[in-house]
Amino acid sequence: MMSHIVSIKTSYLTKKILYLLCLLGFGSLVVMSVFYKPDAIRYEEEAIVRNNVDLIEQHGLSAKFLVKIRDQAPGPVNNILFYALRPLIGSSLVGARLVMVFLFAVSIFLSHKTIGLYYPDLKSWWIYALAITFVPSHWQSAGVAMSNIPALVLLSLFLYWLSVAVVKHRGGAYRKSIIYAILAGLVLGLATLTRSTSIVLLGALPVLLFGRWTNQRPYAMVAVVGVLALLIAMPVFVVWGGFSPPHQQIGISDTGINPTHGFLACGYMGLFVFLMSEKWLVYDPKIFKVLGVVFLVVFGVSFWFTPIDFVPFQSILKHFPTFVFPFYSRLMGSFLIVFAFYFVYHLVLNLSTIDALDSNRPLLWFCGAAVLMVVGACAKVTHQFSQVYAAQATPFLVILLVRSHRFGAVKVFKYAFVIGSGLYALAQLRSHYV
Repeated sequence: MMSHIVSIKTSYLTKKILYLLCLLGFGSLVVMSVFYKPDAIRYEEEAIVRNNVDLIEQHGLSAKFLVKIRDQAPGPVNNILFYALRPLIGSSLVGARLVMVFLFAVSIFLSHKTIGLYYPDLKSWWIYALAITFVPSHWQSAGVAMSNIPALVLLSLFLYWLSVAVVKHRGGAYRKSIIYAILAGLVLGLATLTRSTSIVLLGALPVLLFGRWTNQRPYAMVAVVGVLALLIAMPVFVVWGGFSPPHQQIGISDTGINPTHGFLACGYMGLFVFLMSEKWLVYDPKIFKVLGVVFLVVFGVSFWFTPIDFVPFQSILKHFPTFVFPFYSRLMGSFLIVFAFYFVYHLVLNLSTIDALDSNRPLLWFCGAAVLMVVGACAKVTHQFSQVYAAQATPFLVILLVRSHRFGAVKVFKYAFVIGSGLYALAQLRSHYV
């Protein structure tokens, strides 16, 4: 029995507006990459595209190269990518950014393919896949040559091949299932060497063993994925002596944890859900009353005991008096943490309502666990918090949202909000060039 999806009539105008928004977004990214300060550098671009790629040319893919990586989020796959593309784009930052734009489009295509596996009877797969573009941080990441978009593509590919493996196993094609499990394991290993936080997805794999299986449970398939991912990633971590190169501590922390970052990531997932599919959320006055009490408690704790700071829109805030800053930062931090509870409540609620006879139940549960693992891993990135870390979970999130997604008549407010978020993301991208 496949997942039941209510028949949805997507208006012609709604489709056109979605396609137009995406075309405008990709067009803006290309224009900014090619024409706006093409030689300007954002953060880690110099290291990822040039300096650490030069190390590969000097030392090859060796332990010496691995230990000398610095000034970037840990992930040799990013450098290997641009080393492979060097004959085509050289050391051009413009070329590297255009590659990111292309890879962002690839991630949307992969989501489209994965949605088709879960819901083969559903029409307009592209409409649902395009919901990923409603996440502002993806536009921000797609305009710079950093690790976020390559990791997004690899996680999207991992989910697709893992889903194919499960579908093949469910149909009794066990050999084909193992083949796709091998591919999924290899890709998860590469994703871990792109952003080391991806290793937490190993913790979500056992969820596939639960739920209703009409044939044998996929123990071998799950084991193959996990073992291969570790075989790819662990040798690098052994050389490093941890999750980061010896001279680089940007990324997952070997020691320590910052729970606030995990809560903020969950809060951002709630905001992403609102942008991608607001009908996934339940608007119950009773829930809002409880959340209001929680907000007052969190804000009080933040203001008088342990500061919970989060400062979005910093470029606007600088025009206000300095005394506004601590109040604003703790107000926004408290709001996002309360939204985290709101998101987790709905995630658990939606997972608990999946029919026990639904053949997709193990996969949907896995996607839910994967979302929690990715946002939870943000607590191990102790040096800073960024919404782009949480956005890595969107390939898994969109599968869950499709179950209750609706596109009805055009909503002016919704599109205005999405456009505004996109413009803000592009403005943030512009401000990051130095």
